Amino acid sequence: MFCVRTPKDIENILNYDAKKIVIIGGGLLGIETSEILLQEKKNKIERITMIESSERILPKQLDVIASSIYQKILEENGLKVLTGDLVKDFSIQDELVDKVLLKSGKEIDANLVICTLGTKTNISLAQKLGLKIGRNIVVDSEMKTSLDNIYAAGDCAEFEGFTIPNWSSAVEEGEIAGYNSVGLNIKYKRNPSPYTLKSFKTNVFSCGNLNTPKFLVKGEDKNYLKLHFDNAKKCVGALNIGKFADTSSLMKCLINKISFDDAIKKFFI
Repeated sequence: MFCVRTPKDIENILNYDAKKIVIIGGGLLGIETSEILLQEKKNKIERITMIESSERILPKQLDVIASSIYQKILEENGLKVLTGDLVKDFSIQDELVDKVLLKSGKEIDANLVICTLGTKTNISLAQKLGLKIGRNIVVDSEMKTSLDNIYAAGDCAEFEGFTIPNWSSAVEEGEIAGYNSVGLNIKYKRNPSPYTLKSFKTNVFSCGNLNTPKFLVKGEDKNYLKLHFDNAKKCVGALNIGKFADTSSLMKCLINKISFDDAIKKFFI
């Protein structure tokens, strides 16, 4: 059994001889890991099964239709996807996993199990210091915690109720924390932070509020584009699979809050 946290973990997995592989976790990391395995070990693998506890893949990034489209793309590339099920236990033979036992009662043969379940922030030090904690360490617009002269940034920091677990946001927050620690008084403004994925020759983009009742949508074959708008008809969320739009164009739409009418002209005519 392996957990994926570093490039070395991927190297160890690729060097391990296995024909039946189970990946626990159907998020971004699980999808990227499955693609690497199918590319590097395609002729040596009988089956890769991905288990996702949610009812669909990438539920935080994609809507129901987009999840269905992307799952079909994964399956067409040789990945077996099981959703809405949980790992209950493992069957062990000769000190090695030989089956993954699911809550539904299904049993999946496995020579190799890979866990891509994400990470949990270690905030134990902050708790000992008595810092204000929400889901993570609560900070203000200067990345300052509830105690003077203590700053937090990156995956451990929570600003306006949000933690954005990606590299670009962590770098920006870290820079602002550093500036303010020497008295420069720089404010952080939470900008749209996209989730991007390029796997199995397909681009996936998701960013912003994807739950507004007003939206534009189009789909064709394995391509899907959906833009969400607020009450003022300004773009506040974007979702794309495939060829309809590129990351740069969609980010400009969100940052500039393109209007409903302009979005129609740009993407839907």
